Amino acid sequence: MRTHTRYCPLPGAYGVAQLNVEATLKGIDDPKAHEAARGLGTTKCIIYFCTALQLPFPQDPWCKYIVYLVGPGPRTDDPGRYSTPDMCIPIFPCVDHPTNRPPVQPSGPFPFSNCYHWTGLGMERRVRVATRAYMEYDEGTVAKLPGIQHIDMEDSFFNDLSKSAAAMRAAEAAGKTRQAAAHNVGAEEKAPIGSDDDMGDIAGLEIYGLTYKAGDNLLPVINVWLDLGAQFPEESDIPSPLEFVKEYDALVPSRIVRAAKGPSVRGPVVSQVDTSESTPSQGQSRLLVEEDQQMDAHDALLAIVPSAPAS
Repeated sequence: MRTHTRYCPLPGAYGVAQLNVEATLKGIDDPKAHEAARGLGTTKCIIYFCTALQLPFPQDPWCKYIVYLVGPGPRTDDPGRYSTPDMCIPIFPCVDHPTNRPPVQPSGPFPFSNCYHWTGLGMERRVRVATRAYMEYDEGTVAKLPGIQHIDMEDSFFNDLSKSAAAMRAAEAAGKTRQAAAHNVGAEEKAPIGSDDDMGDIAGLEIYGLTYKAGDNLLPVINVWLDLGAQFPEESDIPSPLEFVKEYDALVPSRIVRAAKGPSVRGPVVSQVDTSESTPSQGQSRLLVEEDQQMDAHDALLAIVPSAPAS
C-alpha cells in the first residue's frame, strides 16, 4: 500500500524540540563529559524548520537543519545581543506587535494565541533530527508556513539583523572613543567596549549558517514532535526559548568535552575530519576537544549586513 508518510520534517513546519543528550554524546568515550551533561535536556522549545542543511534520505539516521526559535510573547529586551522587544514577528492568531508588524499566518493548526518568532541575534540554531515516520503529517496536525509567508518572515529577520548590526557598530565606535580618551589622559585601564559577557555571547552565536563545517555532523540531536498542542496543553506551559538556548550552548559536544576537562585544556586544531554520517569514530571524537574555529559571529554579522552609506 502506498504511503505519503514523511520521514523527516519539511522546511516550513513548526515543531517542539527537546535536546537528546544521550544521542548527542553517543560515541564519546569520556565519562566526565557525560557527567557534565547531566541535567541537560529538560526544557522544550517551539521551533520553526527554516532550512535543511542536507538532502535527506530515508536510510540516513539524521537530517540537519537550521531552526528558528519561537517564544511566548514579544522578545524581551536583550542588550547583550543588541535586541529590543520589537524584534519579533507575531504568529497568527496573535496580531499584537510594538510597531504593528503584520503576523505570519500558518496553514494547519497553530493552537496558541500569543507566540512570536524571536528575531535578531542568537535566535537560530543548527540541529540534527532523527529520520522516522512523522505520522503527524498523515494526521493533519502539522502547522506550516506557506512559501510567501516564509519570504515575508525572512525579510523581517534581515531587517532586525540590520538593526542589531547598527547597534553593535555604534557600541564599538563609542567604546573606541572612550578608549582613546582614556589613553589621552593617561588612564591605566582601557574603557570597555560593552561587557566581556555581552561580546562573548555574540561571538558564540550562529549567523544564518555561515559557519558550516564538517564538525556539524556532531551537532546536538533533538527529539521533535510536530503536534504542538499535544506538547503544551496550556499556553502558559510554553517556556522562554532562552532556556533552550542555554542548554543547547552547554551541550555542543566540543564545549561539553572542554568543560569536563577543565578551562586549561586546549585541544589541537583539526584540519581534516571524517564527514560520514556514522557514529563518531575515535578520530572524529578528537574533534570534540579542538578549539572552535568557526567564524566569529560578530565578523559574520558585519560581513552580511552592509554599513549605512556615508552621508
